[in-house]
Amino acid sequence: MDKHEVPVTVRLPGAWLWGVVLVGAGLGVGAAFAVGPVADWMIRLFDGVPGPLKLVAALPLVWSLPVLTLVGALAGAAASASETVARPSSTARYELGRRECCEVFGRDVSCLRADTSGGG
Repeated sequence: MDKHEVPVTVRLPGAWLWGVVLVGAGLGVGAAFAVGPVADWMIRLFDGVPGPLKLVAALPLVWSLPVLTLVGALAGAAASASETVARPSSTARYELGRRECCEVFGRDVSCLRADTSGGG
């Protein structure tokens, strides 16, 4: 069985890339304003806060705003980075028996069988 997989690179257009980065930065800005109340709510409800959330909640807003904006923008850039994936080629050949071979074209399958019996 011989399968050839052709790598395909998937990329966003440039405008979409900047859009995703800006959305990530916007989410970072929102997180900077929300982290304090969320940390207070978790302390009242669970008597504790996870370490990273406690660290960010301890920062003054003047520091957490640019830090979380930058983290959000970097997360958006990482999410929209180009991705190379391997996909099976559209035509694949499979050997079913000694003399039988099939080709697959999307949903259609055509099978050829070599008649070597010599009888007809």
